[in-house]
Amino acid sequence: MQSNLGFENNGIASSPNTLLAMTGQPSNFQIEPGGAIFLLADQPQTPPTLIRSLVEMHARTLAPIIAPLVNGQRGNPVLFDRATFSDLLSLTGDVGGRSLFSRYPVEWLPWHDEGVLLDVDTEEDYSRLVGKGDVKRKT
Repeated sequence: MQSNLGFENNGIASSPNTLLAMTGQPSNFQIEPGGAIFLLADQPQTPPTLIRSLVEMHARTLAPIIAPLVNGQRGNPVLFDRATFSDLLSLTGDVGGRSLFSRYPVEWLPWHDEGVLLDVDTEEDYSRLVGKGDVKRKT
């Protein structure tokens, strides 16, 4: 696991430092990683089974991008194959990896837990998360 080394820059724009560390410039790994899963800190309801399912689907398909699909809505986290790393490294600003969805084939992982769509950006969202109110999913 590699931490986001430039987290203070916000979003995917901070990820190049992490990707560079993963891709051997200089190498911090004994083996080259086959992909990277981007977990968003403001979406804390990601179960380990979802991460495992993304990795398993990637092992079967070697798809460039694998994302969960919940009731027709794209969820997070998203797995990006190493083939996408150079394009991820070229992203600037807070555009996000979803800008690559039009450049690469995307495999959708059907997921039935709407909790992965919960986005915690406000105190109200946090209150819902910890059970002080009804959890409503943002769409």
